[in-house]
Order: sequence, then C-alpha cells, then structure tokens
Amino acid sequence: MGRKAWIAAVLVAAMVLGMFWLTRPAPDEHYQQPPVSTTYHTTPSAREAGIRPAIGSAPAGNPPAQASHDGQITDTPEDTFDHLDTAERLALEDLRVQSFVDRRVLDEYRSNDRVRAQVLFNVPGLDGRFGGPEFLRDDVAATIDSIAAEFLAAMPGDAYELAHQTSHVPMIAGMFEPSALLSAAGHPQIAEIILDEPVTVQLRQALPLVNQGFPLEGTALPQTGNGVTVAIVDSGIDGDHPLLQDSITRAVCTCGASCCTPGDDGTEDDPTRPHGTWVAGVITANQTGNGTIAGIASGANVLPVKVEHTGGGFASDSVRGFNWLVDNASDVKIINYSINFPSLGAFNSICDDRIRSLNGVFETLAARGVSIFVSSGNDSRKNGIAVPACYSSAISVGSVFDSGGNQDKVDPTSNSGDILDVLAPGNVITTTNNGGGLVSVAGTSFASPMAAGCAALMLEKDGSLRSEEVRVLLRRSPTAITDTNGITIPRLDCANALSRVDAALADSDFDLDGIRDGYDNCPELANLDQNDTDGNGVGDECDIGPDEDFDGVPDDVDNCVLVPNPRQEDADDDGAGDVCDEA
Repeated sequence: MGRKAWIAAVLVAAMVLGMFWLTRPAPDEHYQQPPVSTTYHTTPSAREAGIRPAIGSAPAGNPPAQASHDGQITDTPEDTFDHLDTAERLALEDLRVQSFVDRRVLDEYRSNDRVRAQVLFNVPGLDGRFGGPEFLRDDVAATIDSIAAEFLAAMPGDAYELAHQTSHVPMIAGMFEPSALLSAAGHPQIAEIILDEPVTVQLRQALPLVNQGFPLEGTALPQTGNGVTVAIVDSGIDGDHPLLQDSITRAVCTCGASCCTPGDDGTEDDPTRPHGTWVAGVITANQTGNGTIAGIASGANVLPVKVEHTGGGFASDSVRGFNWLVDNASDVKIINYSINFPSLGAFNSICDDRIRSLNGVFETLAARGVSIFVSSGNDSRKNGIAVPACYSSAISVGSVFDSGGNQDKVDPTSNSGDILDVLAPGNVITTTNNGGGLVSVAGTSFASPMAAGCAALMLEKDGSLRSEEVRVLLRRSPTAITDTNGITIPRLDCANALSRVDAALADSDFDLDGIRDGYDNCPELANLDQNDTDGNGVGDECDIGPDEDFDGVPDDVDNCVLVPNPRQEDADDDGAGDVCDEA
C-alpha cells in the first residue's frame, strides 16, 4: 500500500469511528454497572447490646429492605435517556461510576431532565459526621455555608434550582441536572449524593373513623405542661381552632413555594388532610368545660413547623425545618415528628446511616437536650421500625388500642421491633380537626404525640431533664405489652414517669452516659438502655458488677480478672483460673 493510500485508509477509519461516537447508544444502553462498594455498619439490637450509640458516634444500622445505594440500572428498548442532550448524557455516564451516588438518583433521569436530590458534604475536622454538639458552633456553621457556596459556584447556573441550604447541616438540596451533580462530585469534600426522599404521611394512619373515637380526658395530674413548648414538625396547624389558638406561640413554614402559600407562616393546615392539627390536639387541646376534649398537656405551648402539604414534600424540607429550630428555638426541648420514609424499609437495629442529613440534625438537637418523638410507622412490620424512628437520637413510639375489647393490645398496623422505645394509645383518638371541629383518627402518628405530651408534663416538673433521661423514665413503666412478634415493650404510664421526676436529682453523671446519677439505675457503669431484667431497680450492668475481661463473670468472683474465662476452670485448685496460670 502506498503512502497516499495508507493516509486515505486512516482518514476513512477516523470518519467511521467519529460516526460511531455521534450515533452511539444513550449512555445507559448495554452499560454494565461497575461493582459498588457500600459498607453497612451493623450492630446488635439496642436491647441485645444494652446501649445505644452515643450522640455523634459513627453511623450504625443494617441494610434496608430496598438498599438505596445498590443495584444496577438496565434499559428496555422503550426506556432510555434520549430526552437528555449529549452533554447531560455524558455527565450522567460519569456520575454512574461514583460509588457515593445513590443509584435511584440516576434512575430518576430516565424520565426527568432534573432530579430532586441532596448533596451532602464533609466538614473538615469532624470525621465525616453530619450532626452532634460541634454543629451548634458558629464557626462550624460558617464553614458549612462557605463550602456550600463553593459547591454552588462550581455548578452551571442553568443546571440546577436550589431548594435548601442549611447552616447546621452540611447539605444543599434542590432540582439538579446531571452536569450540576457531576460538578459536585468533583469537590474534595463530597460525601454522597442521595435522592431527596418524598415525605410519607400515610393516609391509612389518619383517615377519619366515624363514630369510633373516644375523647381525650386530659390527666388528673397537677402538671399540664405549663411553660413548656413542643415543636410539631408536620403539615402546619389550624391557627384559628378555638381549642388550639391560645397555645400557638409562633410558627414557620419551611417547605418552599410549592408548600408554603403566600402568608402561610405554619398556622394554615391542609383543609383535606390536616395531619398537624390532628397531632396538635392530642398534645394541647384546651378543655373548655362543655364536654369537649383536652390534650394530654393542655397547658403546653406548641410551635408548628410546616414541612409538608397534602402528603407532599421532601426530606430536605424537614431538614430545613429542624435546622430552623436549631437557630430559632432554643427554648424548645420536645419535638414531635409523625412522619416516616417507609420506602427505605424497616430496621431492627439503629439506622443512623439512612438520610444522614436528617439524622445529623436530629443528633445536633439531641446534643442540646431536645427529645424528638417519632412514630414507628403503620406498615404492619413486626421486624423493624421506619426511618427516622430507628435513629439512635429518636424516641420511637408504637400504637396500642386505647379502649374496648382490644384495649392495650398492639395495633396490628403498628411497626414493631427490638429498638422500639415505648407504646402509647393511638387507636382510636378523638382530636381537633381543621375548621374548628373534632375528628376521630388512629395510628402511630397519634401515639407519638401522646408520649411527647407526657414529656411536656415531665419537663414542667424538671426543666433540666435530658433527652436520654426522658426516654429512660418513660421506659420504666410498670406496664409492658407483648406484640404478636413476641417482643415486649413498655406502655406509656405518664403518672408513673412523673413520680420518678425530681429536680433535686439533677446532679453529676459519673459514668458519662447522658443520664444523671439520680435517674441512673447503674450510675457507676454506662448503660443507656437502663435494662433491668430482674426488676430489682438496679440496672443489669450493676447487677453483675464490674467485668474487666468482659467474660460475663463479675470481677469480685472471677478467678482470672484480666483474661476471659467464662467456665472458670482451675485444674490445680489454687484459686487462680487455668488461663491465668498459663499466663
């Protein structure tokens, strides 16, 4: 072949390759997803472990039923990414090789030019955490704002629409084209890109039940929650309801233009499904003396934080709402959040690695001493509870029937598991309705505010109570209910919890487990769950005494304190175990 012929052949080959490049299939066609390395941190259940992770500790949990970072996207002939232009398809292909990108985000681009997502990033010096006491500091907030600005500056301005940027949570959320997320993926502080989970307020748990409710009777206790403010992070509250209007101190709407109508400060609720108004009545409806209802803490104030409307909204709307509470509500020590994300599955161990932005702000508020009550969910799961009830910083609440032949039986739709904290009446409850009336409702959404209202009574008696102490006192109920799964859970007994509250017990915390010695059933040894199997008032940890080698034999009777020897073998009968003889 002559030189000219060879050059001509090369040019023809180049043209063929160029045509192949321009007409190649959309990035997803025939693409084999590389292995994704996703490590799930697993721990035994809280009861088995005897302790919950400390606030701000590394995430722990088990894979959800539908793992959010796993899987492979495959195409069918009619399911491609042809609606994206070439540049965005190339950006999408580059995103797909990143293990920190939620596969479901990529899947959403099948039918959308933009996807609602969260971009989470690391804060230097905080070990990849997203919440905890450090996130209350002004310098950390300034760093978060600065890094968020860097992410946004790097994104093509026409490729995203920002929904939320939060100063106490290292997150930005909004609608993003692939090119915007690709620029975020290149930032050195990127942590993960996740789908902004849609909010689920399950209608089943809140449909009106005609003529089946039983009015709340308040309590015969001297406390009414006076001086205590409970934040209700939900769909807003009917600010004109005669049984609620005097209890509302202030309000805010944080879910954006699609949810916050002009002039809506959180005191307008969804007229067709006023979930927040239903929740509020359980806590603080003011009895008028004419036969109407009274909430469990009728003297408490409420602060509505509107984060959803008509069942619509996203996880980041809630993150922004909780972030607002960090900045603007230092007086709030109790929060009720009757919202779940059942699409992530049910968990029978701590799930702090699910929606880490939301978990982070939970941990930050818990570090301030705030008790966050969360409904366990109504999916009839008996092997786990929903996100975020499974967070280590949440107080999870399931539902029991409050009267009739099924009284004190667990509602069959109420999610349950080893880490469920407490049960409370939730089926059937008569409470406040939008427009000034009353309605009967059922579900864990209304069991949770029962427990939160009880906590308001406790805080009135001792305003210094910490969140872990509230959890412990509620779990010491003398009444426990066994679910169909064989798991026994304490049922709310507010009078009993109040009897255990004494401001004079606010003293030191020797074992640094977050429970002060006066409330701790084993003040010498850390024992967050305060388990007391034999019911003698002394925690299991102290029942067995110190155990240096963790072999289950207390040091005072162990024949070899420093080396594990559960069988206590001593062949020469010299009083020292064989393992110590050998050592």
